Parts: sequence; C-alpha cells; structure tokens
Amino acid sequence: MERLICFCGQKAHIFEIKLNRFIVPNTSNLPLFIKPLSQEAAFNKGVEYFVELVFFYGILITIAMYEIKSSQEVSSGLKKNVDSFESECKDAENQIGKLKHDISDCQNFLQQSNQEYKKVLSELSQMNLKLNRMYEDKEI
Repeated sequence: MERLICFCGQKAHIFEIKLNRFIVPNTSNLPLFIKPLSQEAAFNKGVEYFVELVFFYGILITIAMYEIKSSQEVSSGLKKNVDSFESECKDAENQIGKLKHDISDCQNFLQQSNQEYKKVLSELSQMNLKLNRMYEDKEI
C-alpha cells in the first residue's frame, strides 16, 4: 500500500510541476527532466492527494447526491400535487358538465311549465267568457 501511495505522490508531483510550467510564463527553458521526490516526500504527497481526492471530493459527491435525492423527492411531491390537481380539475369539469345539463333540463321544464301555464290561463279565460255569457243569457 505504501508503494502505491508513493507512486501516486510521484505522479502528483510531476503533474504539479507540469501545471506550474504551463501556467507561469517564460519557463520553457527549464529542463524537461523532473527530479523525483524522496520516498518520504512522495508518501506525504500521495497521502495528501489521497485525502484530498477521496475524503474531500467524496464528501462533496455525497452532499451533491443528497441534494439531488432531496430535489427528486420534492419534485415527486410536486408531481403528486399536480396529478391530484389535474384529477380535481377533471372532476370539476365533469360536475360543471352535469350542472349545465341539469340547467338545460330545468330551462326546458320551465319552458314547458310556462307553456302549460299559458294554456291553462287561456282555457280559464275562455271558461270565464263562457260563464259570463251564460250568466248574461240567464239575466235576459
């Protein structure tokens, strides 16, 4: 395990040197050879990178996954709310349709009742006329 950590420390050292040479201007005349670190320094560098990569980035990934999971739970809750709202809207639309049908039935019934009322009223007026004529005929 120690050899693996030392190997990773050496690679991290080489990466840092190349990165610094790329970033800092006028370092192109430096030699291409990069002096390796001592065993102890490579081990320390390897442990440092291991802790940085595994521990810190592991925590960051864990936090990100937790946030994603909680976001998905919130979104699924919202989806349930939207679905229930849509079903309630459909129920309301069905009730509105039923009420419209009931209103049209009531309007038809009212029109029929109004026609019957007019018919009865005209019959009553005719009967009244007949009664008035009969009464007038008897008086003479």
